Amino acid sequence: MPPITEAKRKALLDHKQNPCPSSRNSLKADRSKAQQTARKCANKYWKTLCAQIQSAADCGYASGMYGGIKTATGPMSVKIAPLKS
Repeated sequence: MPPITEAKRKALLDHKQNPCPSSRNSLKADRSKAQQTARKCANKYWKTLCAQIQSAADCGYASGMYGGIKTATGPMSVKIAPLKS
């Protein structure tokens, strides 16, 4: 991911220094490539997490299964409502 991000930054600087249609097209292409790569990385992360949860469930390892679910859902937010005095 870092080389793709660096290429996108380089294209943005080039477009800012020399705003022309070719540099704009290059910037669009690099932005598109960065977004595609980010989506692929996120998809890979979720697939591996789901596979870990599924394998834990298949083995009967409840702690690992619930730990994976907790990782997927994120931290619980504790909301406290103020009491009227």
